[in-house]
Amino acid sequence: MSQRIVGLLLLLICTATVAVGQQRMSGEGDWSDEGWQGDLGIFWEEKGLLRYRDDGKAGSAMLFKTYTRGLSDLLYWETQTRFEAVPTASNHFIWTLFFEKQGESLYAYCIEPEPRGTGVALTQYKANPAYTGYTDRRVLETLRLDNPAVAWSSLILQALFTVEDGLRMTAILPDGRAISTDFIIPRGGELIPRMALHTRFSAQKKLSYAWMLPTVSTTLGTGSTDLRYTDIEVFDEGRIVIRLDRPVRIDQAVATVSGTPVSITMGQTSSEIILTLPFAFTGGTRYPVSISRLIDLKGTAHDLAFDIGAESDEPGDPAPEASGIFITEVMASPPESGPLNGAKYIELYNNTSETIPLQALQLHYKGQRFRLPATPLAPYSYALLYPLGSNPSDLGVQVPMLEFPALSGSFFLSLEEVSTGEALDRIHFSPALYGEGVPAGGASVERVALRPAEWRRSDSPTGGTPGKPTAMKAHQAVEKGTVIINELMLSPEPTGEKYIELLNTSDSPIELSDLYLSYKNSPTASPKSWLLVTTPRTIPAGGYTVLCPYPEALPRLHDHTDRETYVERIDFPPLSPTYTEVALMSHKGHTPIDNAIYRRQWLGDTSADRSRHSLERISPGKDGTRRSAWSRSSVGGTPGVRNQPLNATPTPDAEWPDDPHLSLDDLIRLAPLYSDRLTLELFHLSGSPVLRADKKDAEKLLHELMQNSAPLPTTIYIIRATITPTEEGLQPLTYTSKWLHTPTL
Repeated sequence: MSQRIVGLLLLLICTATVAVGQQRMSGEGDWSDEGWQGDLGIFWEEKGLLRYRDDGKAGSAMLFKTYTRGLSDLLYWETQTRFEAVPTASNHFIWTLFFEKQGESLYAYCIEPEPRGTGVALTQYKANPAYTGYTDRRVLETLRLDNPAVAWSSLILQALFTVEDGLRMTAILPDGRAISTDFIIPRGGELIPRMALHTRFSAQKKLSYAWMLPTVSTTLGTGSTDLRYTDIEVFDEGRIVIRLDRPVRIDQAVATVSGTPVSITMGQTSSEIILTLPFAFTGGTRYPVSISRLIDLKGTAHDLAFDIGAESDEPGDPAPEASGIFITEVMASPPESGPLNGAKYIELYNNTSETIPLQALQLHYKGQRFRLPATPLAPYSYALLYPLGSNPSDLGVQVPMLEFPALSGSFFLSLEEVSTGEALDRIHFSPALYGEGVPAGGASVERVALRPAEWRRSDSPTGGTPGKPTAMKAHQAVEKGTVIINELMLSPEPTGEKYIELLNTSDSPIELSDLYLSYKNSPTASPKSWLLVTTPRTIPAGGYTVLCPYPEALPRLHDHTDRETYVERIDFPPLSPTYTEVALMSHKGHTPIDNAIYRRQWLGDTSADRSRHSLERISPGKDGTRRSAWSRSSVGGTPGVRNQPLNATPTPDAEWPDDPHLSLDDLIRLAPLYSDRLTLELFHLSGSPVLRADKKDAEKLLHELMQNSAPLPTTIYIIRATITPTEEGLQPLTYTSKWLHTPTL
């Protein structure tokens, strides 16, 4: 196919898109206020990320904006791809940086994927006067990608134009490496500051592609010689997001936190870097941060250094209430294999700005006192105490002791000043200190909060982290009722699987590792504990999580399900299909978050009723220990999606949206719930009525319009849907939009 035919095809596609895009213009977001024009309704934007709308249709789109009234001597463009699949001919984009007018001709300078996504090309097209149709494609420079599938998942694309040098393209790979083209010189005509994004997309793959909204700037933030940070965010789980005053490369950068090497990656732009630590932050602790060899676009190397307090977003904020020396890890029951086999130790941490002489301290254990050797412990450093001849690690300050506490059974261990006998810190060690749902022994206990002290069983594969910060974080408190047991499948098909479905009823995400399950199979039995997840897993606001020993079996047996909610738990608890009491418990304070009872009789009177069906919660507000809270699923089970119980009397008006102006997605979701109050009207563009349907007929007509199977001629209609409330004080819900109907032949 010739380049001219390709360009004409692109022009035809972009021209046809205008009518299709109008079909869903009612759903465009606030991002259009940034000056973008074109087929806005085909996209939606959240926190700068631009995605296609989920309407199941193939096509193309064109966006454009004029970004400055006059060109500067320096221009800098940037975007980032978030592609789950490699670009193809059917899922392609052309990002136009600017246009150049030379005589009667107009040229576009663009960045786009190479065929099959094997590289990125800096290209030039001849454009028509309307800026929409491109012909005569010319490749100016190309950057090859060694691993396209990985590269496109997080590829930062940059372009730099200066009057002196011309135009250069740079691609920053997910691992931080930067590759650049040589500078090319435009033809010498009038440069027109107009940016555009042309895209093509297939119905099957369109949701796999997203971009950071393209930006353009006339400065690189180089007013200061030294690189500076403009903002720093500190996250408890061990992540630091640093925003800088200019773009940088990180392929040569090295970063440490408290002397421990950490990974450094690019953020959403090349002016944002992310440090990911192998440990979680401990409350009240100060951490020195050092980053070297950050390279700016001029090739200058920069270093950064600052301190952070784990309880503050501001660098350098101390935590004086946690100042002192602390016992931060105790290995009293070593694992039976691995590098820590048989190794007992005690870890100390100096959370002060002064060097502490350890010879001034002693351990108090079961009436005995053990003096520490003469060793200086530097500020914000770890000391590792262990029996002489047993070296568990080469990290931290090594403190071998000729006499060392036995650390057996349950005990109190104090760290004291020799001169005064004053206790500086202490730990009450017992099996309960390991926590709920985990083995008591075979690993150390690590301190995840200094004050008040909070301990957890080490989740390190070796059984402990001697001489370095813990990789875990303190459990967060979870409020009662924010996560509920929403569905229980304990009598599945012979080839099916049991599962527990959880629902987050709150408007914030919740970390499931902050919860555990308590269960017993008779009213008089002692409860047992079980961890919901063994690795971090967040249940989103209003979202579901399904815990199952073999989730792959669920879609085969349940038509109403969502694979994204599945969590495989091979060691599923032995919950009885006859009678079970279960409770969601918070690790913080060991308080109940939700309680539920499962009884086989609640499924029905016959053996057919009592198998192959789950019990579903009728309403989150119902007491899960009572029969009235549960009903047998009408479809067998709904793992990960909205419940469909039999004999239930839900009150849909309780979920009536606050905003009466519906999006298309809202209408599709709400129409089945309120079909008895739904009215659907179609009009010609002139305003004359075409068709009206009510209740179930309206729901059927909406489905036919979505499938392009309605018995109507091809044309653009105005569609108006209304859902009428029954409760006083609620506003009618409405959806209005232009709709292109093209019936399937």
